[in-house]
Amino acid sequence: GSTSLDSDDVVAISSLYPKADPMSTSAISKGNVNGDGGGIYAAQVVALNDEGQPIASALTDQQGEFEIDGVPPGTYRLYAEPLDGPVEVRNLSGAWQMAKTYSFPTEFFAGAPLRIQPGRVYGNLVLNSAGSTKLNPKYIGAMAPGTNNLSLDATALMLTPGQTIAIAVAGDGFVGGMTTFEIPSQGFRRISDFSYAGNYVYATFSIAPDTPTGSVSVLVKNGNEMAALTGALRVTNQQRTRVVRR
Repeated sequence: GSTSLDSDDVVAISSLYPKADPMSTSAISKGNVNGDGGGIYAAQVVALNDEGQPIASALTDQQGEFEIDGVPPGTYRLYAEPLDGPVEVRNLSGAWQMAKTYSFPTEFFAGAPLRIQPGRVYGNLVLNSAGSTKLNPKYIGAMAPGTNNLSLDATALMLTPGQTIAIAVAGDGFVGGMTTFEIPSQGFRRISDFSYAGNYVYATFSIAPDTPTGSVSVLVKNGNEMAALTGALRVTNQQRTRVVRR
């Protein structure tokens, strides 16, 4: 069967994010993730709510099947991504360590967003992701607009509502002038063009004062190719000191 990831101190989804009692109000989503050779083992499937927050996740089993438990009522888009860092197969325990890292493009499941209702099971969710990808965002960072004092790290970036800040994403396969990223939350508004340096891209964002607290994913794009940094941002009412690991 599938399992949830609990990775609070790396750029990955935490099983602590659901904001409802999973025993009384949650639903179950299940389906398959398939690649060129059939079912993909240890792909991460993420349920993203309409604020861009990753609420629940699961890993696919050896047949590419997944089951996400504890999804609170709401409207969700589901996407599947490879475990290609910062969390990798070697970070997992038990049978998951037998999986091989399989590179495939991050994609959203087709169709309209899922409207999850309490106590229901949503099945037959199938994603067919063909080919491989070189795009792999790994690091997130920030700096004051107009400065170049940037630190990039694989831990979630702490932000506060009301901030205006330049956010940078770095990784493999980035192309200057082409790579962009999206923060799928209505609370984040990009107020500058994208700029490029080395292996990273950055832009300035205004964060609305009423932006909900919690984790937010970042979606990086090269043309039609997409990759996710799941839970890359953490909106909190209290700014915390961020330790930079070198």
